Amino acid sequence: MKKATLPVTLADVVDSLKAVFGLSASQEAEDRQKGIRWYTYDDLPAPGDGETNEETGVVSVKRIPKHTVSSRQKLLLILAIVVLVGLSLYLGYTNFQAVVTAYDQTENGWQLKYFAGKEKQTELWLDVVRAADSRDKNDDGADGAPLVGVADFAVANTEALVTVHIGKDVREIGRWAFANGQKLQNIYVDPANEWFCDVDGVLYTKDMKTLLAYPMGREAESYEVPEGVEKIADAAFYFRISTDANQVAKNTRLFTSVTLPSTLREIGQMSFAGQGRLTVLELPEGLESIGDDAFNNCTVLPSKLYFPASLKSIGEWAFYRCHQVKDVYFGGAEGAVELREHSLPQINPNKLKMDDAAAHYNTGRAAFNAMLEEEKKEGTQDGR
Repeated sequence: MKKATLPVTLADVVDSLKAVFGLSASQEAEDRQKGIRWYTYDDLPAPGDGETNEETGVVSVKRIPKHTVSSRQKLLLILAIVVLVGLSLYLGYTNFQAVVTAYDQTENGWQLKYFAGKEKQTELWLDVVRAADSRDKNDDGADGAPLVGVADFAVANTEALVTVHIGKDVREIGRWAFANGQKLQNIYVDPANEWFCDVDGVLYTKDMKTLLAYPMGREAESYEVPEGVEKIADAAFYFRISTDANQVAKNTRLFTSVTLPSTLREIGQMSFAGQGRLTVLELPEGLESIGDDAFNNCTVLPSKLYFPASLKSIGEWAFYRCHQVKDVYFGGAEGAVELREHSLPQINPNKLKMDDAAAHYNTGRAAFNAMLEEEKKEGTQDGR
């Protein structure tokens, strides 16, 4: 059976588009044949209007032509638009569907570039390159090859992932690789791995000097970083930042206190950002640097904070939105700590111009603790 087809050619579509933006050749010929003339702005003369022909004495009348689109051409234009929109939606959908777990080959071997199962997959094994989850590997025989790295942000922002298993050959883990996993509870490492390890599902470097990632899907009131750790990595305790105080107060995945070891020297960028229930924070002697946005949005930190004499620098916006902090005490002299423009907590959040918390220098740890004890006693007495 012969299928009925609409006799539409590419020339017809082009002609229809021309009819919208200007006079098409076919319409001009058709109008000329019918003796039809269309004008717009009849009172607006066109160039040459009013000129007299010297031979005939006829005064010329010229106007700007108005172009019309026939019903057939309108139909063709609508069909063309529908086809273009449909094609765009189809290509967008298929490209979205084509987003899959992908790998890259580096100097040391294969690394995970992007993890696609962010919305549904609950368990992830990072040990070998897997053909079922990836592309661009079959041709070079990478299927089953050992996985040696995890790229920056590769497994970040997952919604369903609960457990990650890191294989024995993984030697490189990028920044924010496991950050903001909404339900992530454990990151386990093969005991045979020479570069990384886990302590009860919390990711560390093998030498236990750097805490790399704390799974944010856990529910815990507090966490104690073990002695020997010298660095809290960027975004290690990062929690999806929320400015809704009610949601933060009810969120059991945020802890209220963290115990930092005496061996700690560096707190990385955004390492505790979003921990909006953190009320207990004691920075140890020996700490040297606090990175940008390290405690961003830790909105209920106590009114007084102590910075040890060992501290050398505080990054930009390190205590942004920590509005309850009114006074900061430094163990060292003024100028001993490198401060950026917005390093210190800022108070008066309801005003357009916020002031830095008051800074006090050359305050010893013992004197600071004694002051807190005295205030605590006074507060108890006032409460009677």
